[in-house]
Amino acid sequence: MSNAIWALVTLASWLVVVEVKAIPFNEELLRHELQSQSSRFTVEGERETKLPLQRAITLAEHVVPLEFQEHFKKKPKRKNLKPARLLRKMGPDFDPAWMSMEIPSQLLSVEMSETQMAQLVKQVTSLNLEEELNDISNLEEFQHDEAEDLDPKLKSSMISAFEQWLVKKSSCPITYRWEDLGEYFWPRWIKKGQCSGSTNDQEVDSSSEGTPLGCSWPYGMKCVPGDVKTVHILRWHCRRRSGSKNKGKGSNNLRQKCKWYKIPYPVTSSCRCACQ
Repeated sequence: MSNAIWALVTLASWLVVVEVKAIPFNEELLRHELQSQSSRFTVEGERETKLPLQRAITLAEHVVPLEFQEHFKKKPKRKNLKPARLLRKMGPDFDPAWMSMEIPSQLLSVEMSETQMAQLVKQVTSLNLEEELNDISNLEEFQHDEAEDLDPKLKSSMISAFEQWLVKKSSCPITYRWEDLGEYFWPRWIKKGQCSGSTNDQEVDSSSEGTPLGCSWPYGMKCVPGDVKTVHILRWHCRRRSGSKNKGKGSNNLRQKCKWYKIPYPVTSSCRCACQ
């Protein structure tokens, strides 16, 4: 039994590492696109269109949406927040799986993609651990005259348990949290994915206080964002009216022109095991 355990330990160290590309951040490009295309859309308060808003920004890469500018504090009025009107502006981009008009009943959930789990099982099964174990056991350093041959049924049971452990260890479930973006976004509730450092939040590395275990053995890999889904939501944006620079400070609200824009909002939709 000693030989088989050492063989499994050696085999576990041969796992392959996959690199993940980080989500880029290009705030300046997003700001420029938003301002340069503002003339294409109907001003709030003028003739209302019954067609959904076009997407104000079309970018090839995922970007983090702009935060609301503090010096523009003109909030949307009640007439600007009518659900029927905003749903019409959203059109087919309204996705209840990722956005909500009201606070969701369940704010937190942990999920594991069935597709990802099936891929992990397939990868672990394709390792052919029994054949590898036999090859390693035949090496000279694992040969001991006093060691008895391991029962085939026990060996099969050990391999099955080890395969299950590998799948669990390599899996990266995603934690979904519903976040309130505030009154300058609609729908204001968006579901965001977050990757933990371990398949089990209770697992911690004994060598470092409070540090979650990674998703590989030996250690070194962590659960990182995998796929990114870009949803489109409405953002209330204000800018100065043309020719209003020289007016007094007291008329700040009158000098602002505000309307809804449809902007991209990237959210993590899956996690994977990779080197950081």
